[in-house]
Amino acid sequence: MLSHRLAHLIWSSAPVVRLGHAMNNDHAELARMTLTPDLRAEAIDRADQVFAWFTDWTHELLAYARQYARQQQALSMTAEAA
Repeated sequence: MLSHRLAHLIWSSAPVVRLGHAMNNDHAELARMTLTPDLRAEAIDRADQVFAWFTDWTHELLAYARQYARQQQALSMTAEAA
């Protein structure tokens, strides 16, 4: 589940990394933050992971929608033939 993965990713990160958009929409505060090289790398890795998960999720949604459309079309043709 995407929501479970995201929650785990957020809460397992360093506190300063958790101060992102999900928890604080003060962009000025975010711009003032200074990250150590290690925290910056962690934040970038986690952001990359989130984008990868959302990419996978959208591909799953598209596959589901296409499969559903094919099933509906097959059902419609079966009903018309009857």
